[in-house]
Amino acid sequence: MTRAIPARHTLVGMATNARVGSQSSPTPPPDLPARVRSTAERVAALVCAVNALVLVALAGFYVYEIATGQATQLGPAIMSAALIALFAVGLFVLARTWWRGSHAGRTLSLVWFALLLPVAYSALSSGQVVIGALIGLGAAVGLWAAVTAERLGPGAAPPSSPRG
Repeated sequence: MTRAIPARHTLVGMATNARVGSQSSPTPPPDLPARVRSTAERVAALVCAVNALVLVALAGFYVYEIATGQATQLGPAIMSAALIALFAVGLFVLARTWWRGSHAGRTLSLVWFALLLPVAYSALSSGQVVIGALIGLGAAVGLWAAVTAERLGPGAAPPSSPRG
């Protein structure tokens, strides 16, 4: 069923109201019903945020080494800290995207978590069992969350609720 849009809600209607000198502001369209985030979306946001925090700590370690003069090569240490911080910002953006219920970063999340699997394997095979297990577990949980998150468009109702 098609709904007619009042003229005051269209660009032409708003422009007409502005030209006429109407002092009243156009009425905003009614709010869409709030969509509840799924568990998978919340988990994806949480795993992205934890990954970002770990990267911030790692970048801070590089900055600490640079500041105390323990870095043997200054250029690579600065570039490593900057690159790690850039990835941390990207993961914070992904976490925010997931938390808001958007799936815009789904592919990026899948790629990030898939790339963590070889890192976990390398850590495990080099004897760093705890670090490798934590990275692997985080990657597996992140992959699960990104794959199973419901694919809903903007303003769409969750599958469990009836559409009106």
